Amino acid sequence: MEDMNTDKDHSEILRYFNLFNSGTYIMTEGKPLEADFVLPIKSDQRHGYLLQCYDSGHINKVFVSILLARKINKEYMNGVNLNDRLSLLTIIDSEKIIGLYFYENGKKKFKAHLTENISCRELLHLQGYKVIYNNYSRLEYKILPLEIKGEIDRLVYQSFSANGKPIDNDYFDREWTVLKKFSLREKSAANKVEINLSDEQKEQIPQTPLIKQITQYSTVRLKYLKKDKELTVHLVDYETNEFEGLTGIQKIYNKSPLAVSIIGRTIGDTARIGLTDHYVEIKEIL
Repeated sequence: MEDMNTDKDHSEILRYFNLFNSGTYIMTEGKPLEADFVLPIKSDQRHGYLLQCYDSGHINKVFVSILLARKINKEYMNGVNLNDRLSLLTIIDSEKIIGLYFYENGKKKFKAHLTENISCRELLHLQGYKVIYNNYSRLEYKILPLEIKGEIDRLVYQSFSANGKPIDNDYFDREWTVLKKFSLREKSAANKVEINLSDEQKEQIPQTPLIKQITQYSTVRLKYLKKDKELTVHLVDYETNEFEGLTGIQKIYNKSPLAVSIIGRTIGDTARIGLTDHYVEIKEIL
């Protein structure tokens, strides 16, 4: 996590929104806290929106100006709906397209809506608007730019009760191609780091390995501090109670409280599991 007041595109960071699983949140200036969720609010997002997207298919859309009006370093309550589980927490600088990938009867489907059709609120603990009514599993939200609306218009629905389309429906090949290309561009941009250094500066950089962090598909050896017990887990993107007895590796859903508490951490870190009093130490990332 970078301790700076500007990001790579030189957009000034005005505040950090530090949200804890308990529902409390603190606005900080200059540097973030060790919170469960941390979002930098940039200068070009001051007129944007905070999106709290839940596993239940509800989205709470809040004015960023509400957060900026909060006092610095003061602890506030009711920062999240504790009766639901966050799938995505993000800030958009302007209205976007919200894409939804989900599974229905084992088939992966997609639909999209305009965020402008989601009413904006002033309270962070509200459940928000229900944007999907299918009997679904494994819901994933995707923020898409308005610029591609004309290319995927047949998949952008006015009604939130729309069923969406299976991603193997050939009738929408053009749309799938656009969505796939956009995802590839997005991943490429996220992975691209441009550093312009002189040869002398490059020689002065210490050759230390990158710190390995836990991702949503990592295999991790953990130690439960309260029970003094070790366990190796493998994070997967589906709900399961499966235990691989031969290898001693337990598969856990990467949106479970344990997984959420350790994703983004590294070896030696200690993490609290959800709202419980149980803590685990990351011993090894395999």
